[in-house]
Formats: sequence, C-alpha cells, structure tokens
Amino acid sequence: MAETIYDKGDLARLSVTFKVNGIATDPTAVTATVRAPDGTLTNYAYNPGAIDRDGVGLYHFDITADQSGEWAYKFVGTGTAADVGPGIFYVKPDPTEEAPHLYFSVDSLKETLNLQGQTNIDQRIARALEAASRAIDLSCGQRFYTDTTTRYFTPSSWCTRSLEIGPVVSVSAVTVDTGGDGSYGTAWTEGTDFYLDPVNNPAEGLPYTTLTLRQVSGRTFPNYQRSVKVAGTFGWTTPPMGVIQFTEILAAKLLRRPTDAPFGFVLSGNDLGTITRLARTDPDFELLLGDYVKIRQLVA
Repeated sequence: MAETIYDKGDLARLSVTFKVNGIATDPTAVTATVRAPDGTLTNYAYNPGAIDRDGVGLYHFDITADQSGEWAYKFVGTGTAADVGPGIFYVKPDPTEEAPHLYFSVDSLKETLNLQGQTNIDQRIARALEAASRAIDLSCGQRFYTDTTTRYFTPSSWCTRSLEIGPVVSVSAVTVDTGGDGSYGTAWTEGTDFYLDPVNNPAEGLPYTTLTLRQVSGRTFPNYQRSVKVAGTFGWTTPPMGVIQFTEILAAKLLRRPTDAPFGFVLSGNDLGTITRLARTDPDFELLLGDYVKIRQLVA
C-alpha cells in the first residue's frame, strides 16, 4: 500500500478495521498511539476518548498534521478482537516556512545530484536530509539550529565561577535554587550578576557556551542538582559550514542506500542509530565536524 502524503496543516484521518477470522469484529477496548516526526508520542482511546466508531470493527480518529516528516501510528484492539493496526503517513514540508532543523535544502541536494525537476523524489530527499541532520546532532552532542526553551544545569561545585550552558544565542532569564528545595526564587541579571562567554563569539558567528559569574557580584553557584534554571534561545543561529557540507555528503549517501536494500529507506529510531554510526565512520567526519564534537553527548 502506498504511503499517504499530506500537506502540513492538513487533517489526517487514521483508520483501522479489526477482524477475527476475516470477519469485522468490535474489540473490547480500542486504543491508539501516534509518533510525530520529532519523536513525541500521543495516546488516544475509544469510549471515552477521541477515537470514533464507524461500524462493526471500524474505527478512526483525526489529527492535525502540524509537523513535516514521517508519522507512525498503531491501533490496538483487545479482548473480543485482539488485533493491531499499524500505519505510516508523510507530511510534506511547507515551502513558505523556514526549516532550521535541516542543514541542507531539498532543492540544493537535487541540484547536487542533477535531479532538478524530479518532484516525485522530494519525499525521499527530505527524509534523507532529516536523518542526516539528526545523525549529525547526535554525533556532535549538540544541535545546530535554535530552540527557545528552558533548561536546567548542575554546577560542578560551589566554588566554580563558570557553568557550561551552551551553545546558547541569548538568555532571557536565569533563576537559582539557593536552598535545594526546587524553588527558583533568586533571579540573576546579565551584566550585573553574570556574563555570557566567550564575549567575542557572536562577532565570529559563534554562540556563547558559558555563563560566568562576575567577580564583583558576590554570587556563587549553589551546589545542588539542577540548581540553575536558564530560559533562552539555545543552539546555533546559523549552522557552521562544515555541518552544512557534511549534511550534503551524508544525505547523498543515504539516498543511494535503497538500491542496496530490498525494503528501501525508512527512518526509525533504530535506523537513526545506524545512520549515526555511519556518519562517525565517514572519512570526512573528522575533517568537517571534529571541532564541533562535545564530550557530553545528547540523549539519543
């Protein structure tokens, strides 16, 4: 069965037919799980819940396809009809939106491979670029796009004057748990209590990496777990050229792999681990990405 393709923002209808010995049958209970392209899992249920019954053994629910990439879902019936109904669908990238999480564009890779005008392979190219970009993140232990969020940090000791929080573009708030009770009641001000360092990094197109206490502030880091809460924009405003170049190289390799694999290229959690190992063993990895590998790796 061909994979269903939606535009970003479409309402995707997911459906299933439960059968026992080839006859449509209602399960005792019906649930479903959906995995979005970013890995987020969402659970659904019938009676009560978001899943609708259309007839004997027939169920569906609708979700908004708000992320580009490949989605996966699975219906599970239990009791009178113990059955599983898995499926996948693909959401095309919105051409009017930026895609900072991809380090190379579909059109540019098509030009590299002399595939201009062949719109039927855009889906495969987007998958390969997504896989290559995420493999680079995992291999380097950092992300090369921006993400505005809140993160928590544990200082190595109370006497240290600096705390690695990067890469970070800017900080909007720093609050501290001074008593180890999980309440962040003390706010620190940039320029008064701390600096972001190295100070000249933005002039070189690089993010900050460190929060450094001002010596005249009299501040110290609390020696508690997750005692420093930082809200800001983390990552890189623009990926380094080595990241862009290696994404092109790795994605081109991934596009050629289906010719050697009978089931083609399908990105999943296990595949991403394989692709990450492939990236690290590439002879160009150290040349282009060696300077960006952090000792503390991202969680896969």
